[in-house]
Amino acid sequence: MQTRSPTNCKARQDSLASMSVASRALVALLIGCCAPISAEADKIDDYVSAQMRQLHIPGLSLAIVREGRIAKVQGYGFANVELKAPATTETVYEIGSNTKQFTAAAIMMLVEEGKVHLEDAITKYFPEAPEAWQGIAIRHLLSHTSGIQNHVAIPHWLDVFRTNLAFETAPSRDE
Repeated sequence: MQTRSPTNCKARQDSLASMSVASRALVALLIGCCAPISAEADKIDDYVSAQMRQLHIPGLSLAIVREGRIAKVQGYGFANVELKAPATTETVYEIGSNTKQFTAAAIMMLVEEGKVHLEDAITKYFPEAPEAWQGIAIRHLLSHTSGIQNHVAIPHWLDVFRTNLAFETAPSRDE
């Protein structure tokens, strides 16, 4: 962030002096309209920074949406502490295993509604799955006892799973 110096202030005064009365009125109107948003944004920034310090959060990207409109988008701290890469509004974060609990809860909601059964074979829902996966039930997936290898441990897994939804070249359960 640029700090103000007497030189910066003088340049700003010179540019304001050269503006027409209508332009200055428009600038004043815009500043007046944005002041509440700016003051609120400062409160948000202060709150987020305090919470990050208190909870030892190295970085985050924030979006506040009100009534379907983006009210604030901001990156705070570091996306990668080791590399000192800043968190921005464009940062893509690795989510790791955070989705497992939500997936399990969603599956159990379907079980409660009678739409899915824990003993159903996964091939009921994924008929293109490899032959070796025929005996795997939903409950095996939820309890991590399916025997399907950790996809991250498979060499070039991203190439296989990103581009091949039919599992034609996906490794079998025994691999």
